[in-house]
Amino acid sequence: MYSPLEVTTRSLIPALKRLAVERLLSLGFSETQVAKMVGLSQSAISRYVANERGILASTLSKSDLNSMLESAVKGMVEGRLKTHEFLHEVDKIALYALSKGYVCTVCVSHNPQIKLPCTICLSDTPAVVKRELV
Repeated sequence: MYSPLEVTTRSLIPALKRLAVERLLSLGFSETQVAKMVGLSQSAISRYVANERGILASTLSKSDLNSMLESAVKGMVEGRLKTHEFLHEVDKIALYALSKGYVCTVCVSHNPQIKLPCTICLSDTPAVVKRELV
């Protein structure tokens, strides 16, 4: 059994990174440049391009997630975000996705004993962002 955060780490974050990589490549950056920008190896970038990582990316059609990710990518391109700040933005987007229930079906696919509707992660703002103790 995987916790929702484990599912997010294994599935959603790589998918978000893949979308960012694809966007940066479409803007004309080389794989080597993109690797440096997002803090990955050039080999990892090649795996994203070859659809070997971040396969959940094709299912991320939520406009709010795409808008948030586009903003983070734009921040990197414009030099406003450093690599660690970009990665923090990706983490925040992932927590947001959890709070909106966007990861539920993926989580259930990893945890067949959980049945939908599951409301473990659903809230307006994740507790970790509010800095509350659960």
